[in-house]
Amino acid sequence: MDLPLSRGRFQDRDYRRAGTYFITVATYKREQILSQIVDGHVCLTGIGMAVHKTWMNSLLIRPDMHLYMADLVVMPDHFHGLIDIGENLYNTGDYYSIQTNQFGVQSKNLGSVVRGIKASVTVIARKLGCHGKIWHPRYFERQLFSAESIWIAKNYIR
Repeated sequence: MDLPLSRGRFQDRDYRRAGTYFITVATYKREQILSQIVDGHVCLTGIGMAVHKTWMNSLLIRPDMHLYMADLVVMPDHFHGLIDIGENLYNTGDYYSIQTNQFGVQSKNLGSVVRGIKASVTVIARKLGCHGKIWHPRYFERQLFSAESIWIAKNYIR
């Protein structure tokens, strides 16, 4: 039996805000479909390679968000990454002041980046013959505010 999902994001948090976010995205039921550990090394599956490629392509398809997304590690049933959202039209100025933080379809914020990655990887997974659910419905995020917390997260990912 599937339990109803609670709202995963803080209602008073603005996920368009410039800053560095540590994210973890897990596979559905923690299925080990992203990589395998062989002789102590991570070997990406086709789906894991799609995660890596899609992660890097996010920079190219969202240049207006001023993203920086170099740090990523793909494990068998989840991946961790750092997403840095730079100051941009959507989190500064007039556009920013007229928008409100609402639940629903997200655009130009952390949720839209994660949703785009999950959707793109799912399309590739279907082509690779994986037809079941791929992702856990939610993801974990934490905004990192200090240089020390960013350093700790980078070292955890590496």
